Amino acid sequence: MRKKALENWAGNETAKYALDNWDTLADLTPTTRFETLKRARFQSRDEAAARGTAVHALAEQIVEGAEVDVPDELAGHVASAVRFLDEWKVRSVPNEATVWNEKGHYGGTLDGVATSDVWDERCGEQRVILFDWKTNRSGMYGETALQLSAYGNAKFYIGADGQDHPMAELGVTDHWAIGVRSDGYSVYPMDRSEQTFRTFQYVATVARRTGAMDAMDAMDALKSAEIFAERAA
Repeated sequence: MRKKALENWAGNETAKYALDNWDTLADLTPTTRFETLKRARFQSRDEAAARGTAVHALAEQIVEGAEVDVPDELAGHVASAVRFLDEWKVRSVPNEATVWNEKGHYGGTLDGVATSDVWDERCGEQRVILFDWKTNRSGMYGETALQLSAYGNAKFYIGADGQDHPMAELGVTDHWAIGVRSDGYSVYPMDRSEQTFRTFQYVATVARRTGAMDAMDAMDALKSAEIFAERAA
């Protein structure tokens, strides 16, 4: 699926890295400078992914009463994540669970499934929330609904006991994306309709088939002039 925001992000991250490391890059050979800039956006992406995982893990430990050392650069994000867990009175069920759908040919690892006393009170019934932490600086994207829909429509998950369990037994009723910033958090309910899952399936199918096409060896080009010459003869 084309991601226009990601295309812009790639260019912006490369430009930002160049400006922030101008003097260092100037000392490199042109080839090394090129290779360094080419990798810059991936370094930023990996750091963002690691930040999200760390924030989630540290916040969970703090809420459970554990004493942890929080790196200064993560302090604001962790505090915001803890605020979310406390203010919404979140009680987690499985965390970082591996899920899969054999028929759909996909699998992944969800951030968590939880209940919220506050949300239950608002809805007047018990709700079960499948959620995903997002710590990117650029905000929330609608395609997150596709990611959560894939998790929600998985058939099995691996529980804390290491055994396979039917996903249906969790009784998920809501999909949330939790945008965590250094100065606060936002809760984004995500669409979990059948149409959203169908869209994910379409996107996944196109991605698989495109990948298969990329792996195919190109055939020799036809020499059209020779073919027409033979026909004319």
